[in-house]
Amino acid sequence: MASGGTDLSTRMSAEDENIENKRINDIALTYFKKYKVEISGAIKTTFPFLELLRDHEFITNEMYEKSQESFKKRFSVHEVIYDVLTELEKKFDMSLLGALFSKTIMKNYPDLFRIYKIFYKVLPDIEFLLESDGEENAVRPNEQLSLEQGTGETSYQRLMWLGPDACNYNDTAPPERGSSEHLRETQEINATETCTTSDNRDALESQQANEQCAQQSKTAGIREPMDANVDFGAEILPVTCGEITGLLIKRKFERGSMVKCIRSQDGNWFTLHEFELKAGYKSCNWKNSMRCDRRTLKWLMEKELLPKPPRIYGKIKKPENADKCKICGDEGKLFKCSWCFSFFHGDCHIPPVEPERKPWRCTFCTILQVSSRSQQCYSESEVLARQMGPEEKSKCEFLLLKAYCHFETNIFPNIPHQNYVQKASQCLETLRTLDEIKNNLKKSYSQVKGFVLDMNNIFQDSKHNNSDLIKEEFKKNFKEVFAIQKTNQNSSLV
Repeated sequence: MASGGTDLSTRMSAEDENIENKRINDIALTYFKKYKVEISGAIKTTFPFLELLRDHEFITNEMYEKSQESFKKRFSVHEVIYDVLTELEKKFDMSLLGALFSKTIMKNYPDLFRIYKIFYKVLPDIEFLLESDGEENAVRPNEQLSLEQGTGETSYQRLMWLGPDACNYNDTAPPERGSSEHLRETQEINATETCTTSDNRDALESQQANEQCAQQSKTAGIREPMDANVDFGAEILPVTCGEITGLLIKRKFERGSMVKCIRSQDGNWFTLHEFELKAGYKSCNWKNSMRCDRRTLKWLMEKELLPKPPRIYGKIKKPENADKCKICGDEGKLFKCSWCFSFFHGDCHIPPVEPERKPWRCTFCTILQVSSRSQQCYSESEVLARQMGPEEKSKCEFLLLKAYCHFETNIFPNIPHQNYVQKASQCLETLRTLDEIKNNLKKSYSQVKGFVLDMNNIFQDSKHNNSDLIKEEFKKNFKEVFAIQKTNQNSSLV
């Protein structure tokens, strides 16, 4: 019966999330339709707009050629772009907005910035829903908004700290590009929000809820003293949303806003937005509605006390029975091994997955194939003294992945409720130690011995969960992978 209840809860959670994702997509589509003329007007040249749409397969080569022909026949650029947008409307999803507001496009067509602000008004979480274009120093449009709202170094730093909706935190907001243009944009947004369709009514309710959350954040975000009662550097942070409380696991939060990273008091897991829904919020605005020690998560991210979760590429729709990473057990953007058909996050796998390699084989399958062949046996001392060559490194990566699997999928999900924070924090600390070994494995170990010594330090620390059991498993795997010859002597290292 308990299992059936859990399955029902999972299905309902997936259904709620699909409903919310559809609502967000519908709001975005409504505004995309409403502002097609303004978007086409902001596109002054066909290059690189049409080329980016073609290269990312939003339009076919046939449509691209047809658009170029229309332009040659003296159709205006705006007319050509409008026809393309009308066609894209038929198969709209959030990835299209990701391309439209990418760094490359915004740099070439700065007039699109005004359109971005309109979308931001009704979808404050848009920066986490859109595609990241992969450039480390990309300036997002909302960062540019902060820059435009003040002059001088002091104003710049203050507004960047406040974030994209800085005007919501002040009693009066300065005009952004002259009072007449500011008024005109406000009128455009208000006119759109009074549309009689149900989608736009939902959008207006969402905006009002977001503005209310931002207003409530005024004191916590600016005037509140820094006498924190919580260690923001801890792996687990207590969070509240409305009247409910939970525990935010940073390690899971770092994997993306769609990962179940919050544990409630009854032991259930929620994504950020699922936790909002449980608290009674309808808006997708977890950065402002969720707090830790009276401070919003948005404030913590701006102060770099909490990492920003990666943006989601493309469609945010999630299937009911989503696949999970073999290492961490979470969902998200996964890659499938062509041999064992297991799924992995790109960064959970060691070495990181190379998507362009097809077919791709995981480290487990690679090492098991090597181990299945007859190998010459070596003494343990010979193996430990080996230089860390490519083959030795692959075998160490295999052993490290085994350790990750044990902690991430065996120990962490099964930590009992009693003393949960203490025991979960110990497990998460162990995983951070494995992260350090993972980084050292890239270039720091000159011999196999260095890797084994660091792994043994984990086993010898009594606070690490089930140290003896993990050590025995590691010894067994080490001897099998490196073909250690059997002896009657006990090793001092392994």
